[in-house]
Formats: sequence, C-alpha cells, structure tokens
Amino acid sequence: MEYMLKCGFREIHIADDSFTQDIQRAKDICNEILKRKLNFSWSLVNGVRVNMVDLEFLKLAKKSGCWQVCFGIESADQEVLDRINKKITVPQVERAVRLAKSVGLETLGLFIFGLSGDTEGSIRRTINFAKNTPLDTAKFDICIPYPGTSYYDELSSQGNIISRDWSKYNYHKTTEPLFRHQNLSWETINYFYRKAYKDFYIRPAYFIKRLIRDIKKGDLFYDIRYFLLTRW
Repeated sequence: MEYMLKCGFREIHIADDSFTQDIQRAKDICNEILKRKLNFSWSLVNGVRVNMVDLEFLKLAKKSGCWQVCFGIESADQEVLDRINKKITVPQVERAVRLAKSVGLETLGLFIFGLSGDTEGSIRRTINFAKNTPLDTAKFDICIPYPGTSYYDELSSQGNIISRDWSKYNYHKTTEPLFRHQNLSWETINYFYRKAYKDFYIRPAYFIKRLIRDIKKGDLFYDIRYFLLTRW
C-alpha cells in the first residue's frame, strides 16, 4: 500500500473475497494503516461474507479510510441460500448491512439469479429485499455454472448444460442460454435480471438519496452520464 501511494495512486480497491475470513488480520491491517498515518481511500470491492464482519472491524475500516464495503449476498431466500451451501442467514445479511451503515460506510449488495432452487418467488423476494435493505447500490447477475463447481456437476448430471463453449461463460455478460434451469426458463431469468435493475434504481427514494450523495461527493455529472448511457 505504501509503495502504491508513493507511485501516485490515491485509492486502493481490495479484491479479496476472504479479506475478513481472519477477522483479526483484517483489523491488524486497519490498525497498521492508522499507525503509519497513510492517508488514502480504500474499498472492499469483492463481496465479503456477511457472517465475517463485526462492529469493531467496520469502525476500524472506516477510520483507516475505507468508504465502501461490498457484501456477497446472492439471494434473500433462505432455502436457496441453504441449497447452495452459502452458510449464511437472511438476518445475518440485514445485520451486516445495518452495522456498516451505522459507521458511515457505503454498502453494495451482490445478488445472483438462476441459482439452484431459485423460483420466481425467491427472485421476487430477493429484489424486494435489495430495495428494502439500506443498501446504497446493488449488482445483479445471472448465475454461471463454471466447470468444477457443484452446480455445474448437478446440471451436467441432469443433462441440463446447453453450451460447453467456454468463451460464453463470461461473468457479468451472460447473453446466451448456458443451461436449463429446473424451475425457470432462460427468458424468465433474463426478465428478472432486467427488472431488478429497474426496480432498484428507478425509484424516487433512490434518486433522492443518490442526488444528496452526488452533491456531497461531486459525482453528479458522472452519474448522469452513465445513467443516460444505460440501456434500461
């Protein structure tokens, strides 16, 4: 971090899903930033686990320059979370988001549609959860069953893998059907994928909150530009 700052970088993004797996190590890093008096902004951009943060860590992270924490939530349906062996609960998600907000951190929730066991009902619950939880931003994706994962093995054993063209297994860019879901058509999954973004971002409460934030941070024209470029 010191070397990066000497090179002229002003913000550091930690892309590590396991950053808080050893919570004491994470706290030690925050304390070392403070001890060395390093003055920079940083963010946990890769979705830390909601059951691996506590109030002490979040306070230290904020104090040492962290401005955003991303949580890998995936689904707000407990049956789906259990089926994919996520080993978290919906109340744990709510607690982690509220703790982060209580110390002044921005929160980003990461969600996935088309998981094993997903239904129209579970996806609707997930969208509503994202809207009603104090998340500042949310990112929705369509599940990709990568080879080597238990979900890929499950689908493959059922004969439900449609494409083995690995060039199409592009995260954040799932445009063609890769597999047959047990409960949902590919068209339905895509419908909810688009609906989630509209429901979360195109609502008065979000516009007002984002406007206040943008004025404070000077990001208003940046956000307007990308809003106009987005194909809703």
